[in-house]
Amino acid sequence: MEATDESESADRTPFTYTITPVNRSESNVPLNKIHDNLPPGLQYDCTATSTILFPDGITQQIVFPEPDPEGQSCPTDRHIIWDVTMLPALKSRESVTLTFDANRAGGPLDLGNYCNEAWAEPGDDNTTTGKTAPVKVGGVAQDYNVCVGGEPGATVKRR
Repeated sequence: MEATDESESADRTPFTYTITPVNRSESNVPLNKIHDNLPPGLQYDCTATSTILFPDGITQQIVFPEPDPEGQSCPTDRHIIWDVTMLPALKSRESVTLTFDANRAGGPLDLGNYCNEAWAEPGDDNTTTGKTAPVKVGGVAQDYNVCVGGEPGATVKRR
């Protein structure tokens, strides 16, 4: 994950996130949903499109996140969910890649490191990335407000 410096962070949006769930089992696994929990101060960019790259590494499709609980067409909560049941079952060691953008949710972000978490269904807690993909705002130390996660079950990075 590439960090941004203070002069870039306040204005350099959107932030592009990439989630790559990998089937680490020995059998085929259907992938039903991909979840992302954005850090405080960031929200899904409703003006951009989310894309999913199929396991073949060639086929791409635009996917729309589920609307927020109030029925808005665009999720306004930090927890974003994509229904990906259109994908074929993932074979052992296969992966898919979901890419989406996030913007600041209001004013400038406070100094610190902001971390993201993603997971897949089925699997939930077994597939969580932990707190990864930090967005660094300002000249803060590497360990300042860094969200720590365990061994990732998927890879999430910010470009």
